[in-house]
Amino acid sequence: VEKLIASYTGVISVEHDMCRNTCVAFTGPFSQLEACPTCNASRWKEERLQGTHGRSKIAAQTFTTIPIGPQLQALYR
Repeated sequence: VEKLIASYTGVISVEHDMCRNTCVAFTGPFSQLEACPTCNASRWKEERLQGTHGRSKIAAQTFTTIPIGPQLQALYR
């Protein structure tokens, strides 16, 4: 359904990683960090990271945004 809506409107959602304690979002200058600079919590789900010996990195918490540009463009299509 999400792909179908995106193909019709051009509006897509963007998912970003964030600190599990909601301190920071790992975007922009924080995009390459492995741990939160505020509370030092790991960016990744620890049990998954340890179980795969560091090969599988799944974000501990994420948030979704819908950029305003494509929304405005969709109004005039």
